[in-house]
Amino acid sequence: MQPTDYMSEVRTRIGAAWGYIQDFELKSRSFFSGKPYAIVCEEEPKGVNKIVRYRFIVLRGIPVNLRIPISGCIAELRAILDNLVWGLSQITGASPSCGIDFPIYLTESSLNLKEGTFEKWVRVNQAVLSKFPTGALDLIHHLQPFNPYNGSQVGSSHPIYVLNKLSNQDKHKMPLKVSGVNQDGPFHLPGPLTICGGTTFQVGKILEHNSVILEMIVPASQPTQNFQVSAMTYIAFDKNSPASSAPVYQFLVNMHDFVRDEVFTKFEPFFPK
Repeated sequence: MQPTDYMSEVRTRIGAAWGYIQDFELKSRSFFSGKPYAIVCEEEPKGVNKIVRYRFIVLRGIPVNLRIPISGCIAELRAILDNLVWGLSQITGASPSCGIDFPIYLTESSLNLKEGTFEKWVRVNQAVLSKFPTGALDLIHHLQPFNPYNGSQVGSSHPIYVLNKLSNQDKHKMPLKVSGVNQDGPFHLPGPLTICGGTTFQVGKILEHNSVILEMIVPASQPTQNFQVSAMTYIAFDKNSPASSAPVYQFLVNMHDFVRDEVFTKFEPFFPK
């Protein structure tokens, strides 16, 4: 019987994930070319003066054709984790019906017998794990969210944990939003302008629907001027999602690179060439 190349499927999934990222980028550009947002001006009386305020307004929600590549990319990257652990079980003689998958635990061990822990996962799967190549279990342990990644990403901010939570959440609905960010010097003040009070403007401020980009107090008699206010826009995860307001494109690229470099590349030596 010809041996199965388990790494071939993983490589295919990595390629598929990258394809989804490229598809998302193209669809995202098309979406923003239709201007799904606006920057509107409003005035509010304030004694002899007035408050001039510019807001970031989202006009259209995220279409389903933008959700699909995000969902597809996350699904492929998450499946790679299970593929690798199950593949190791197969090359070391486990039954094809073996249900082992990649463990993801916030806790290494606990006295609470009801709490799921990495230590308990090892005990339950000891018969299979005992045949794993030397170092494989250490790598699985190293990738657990209770171990810091990149110095500070630990627990619920660890890439493995975030990927898993997003994968589970996407079974229901991927929480997305149109966001923006103030750029350095994004507005131009034409002609003479008298400012009577504080000007509110913050470079790098994350903008959500109805966010104020620029606010200033000017004399009530001063005509409203044609300020040129702009913002860099992108699609982001909702602030309450596991990815916490991260721009989707860069998040997917970073997650793809993490799975490729920190998971796939380090598991690869355990499989036959």
